[in-house]
Amino acid sequence: MTHAVAARVALAVVLGSGCSRTGLEHSADGAYVDGRFEAAYAAYAAAAVDEGGDLWVKTAAAARGAGRVDLAVAALERLAAEQPARQAEAADGIEQIMLAAEQSRDSSGLRVALAAFQRLA
Repeated sequence: MTHAVAARVALAVVLGSGCSRTGLEHSADGAYVDGRFEAAYAAYAAAAVDEGGDLWVKTAAAARGAGRVDLAVAALERLAAEQPARQAEAADGIEQIMLAAEQSRDSSGLRVALAAFQRLA
């Protein structure tokens, strides 16, 4: 994920702590901060189904933290589908996932991310 996307996730977590949020998002924020990415992913994904938007970015970040390229890519694709104006942001996030997969020699993750990137192009 680019620094801009990562910063957006961090900012959303910090700012969200003072805002009215769903219990799921609050739970996910706590899990994310504690490094419990699988739990954060599950809660963010459940909340994102109803709320969308930035929660898909948070869902993708948690999935990446959990090592789940497929779920991270799916969350960013969902963001692009729900908010076409954010397609470039989603593509940027997927590109960063591709680069990380390439660097870690994760050929399966690279294939998943590349296919998603091509669908957004």
